[in-house]
Amino acid sequence: MTNHARGKVSRQLTIFVANPVGCTASPTVQQSPKSRASETPSTPAIVSTSPLPVPSEVPATVGDTIQLSDQDGNLVEVTLLKVVKNAQNYDHSFGFQDPRKGHIYVGVKLRLTAVSGVYDDAPSNGAILIDRDDQSYDASISDALEPALGSPRIREGGSRAGWITFEVPKGVGLATFQYTPSSGFADETGEWDL
Repeated sequence: MTNHARGKVSRQLTIFVANPVGCTASPTVQQSPKSRASETPSTPAIVSTSPLPVPSEVPATVGDTIQLSDQDGNLVEVTLLKVVKNAQNYDHSFGFQDPRKGHIYVGVKLRLTAVSGVYDDAPSNGAILIDRDDQSYDASISDALEPALGSPRIREGGSRAGWITFEVPKGVGLATFQYTPSSGFADETGEWDL
């Protein structure tokens, strides 16, 4: 079973040189945007079996793109386009469309681009907002902003953009947005500071 990050992420990196019987790689969190990745010069590999601190890099923020792999090995580029606090509900036709008393909607707009293979997912299942007190919030069933991202099936080279809605307590300080492909079951998670 894959561990799924639901809180503050430890910023450690374990380097595996060989894969002894019974030893597998653990899920990873991508925190540096693809657009800011720097080329590493050719140097001998560092061999270690203990956790090493990740070099301080610029964390991904709104507007940055992170490339992730789904459970089938398909690559998807995820761009956090916009975050809207106190998003207004576009459709009041259903009673559950309004946030609960003392809560607001937060809209997160993403663009997903299939880099390799067909990307078929329900992105809201793998999306999490984390506040400054390390509390996590799953996506809401309500779509406060249109167009909702929905459950796109994107062929290689194609992309889709849309909103995922969250319901959070009023006054909460948002810290991080995390996205894990394959409805939250992939081994890679993208993380953006808000």
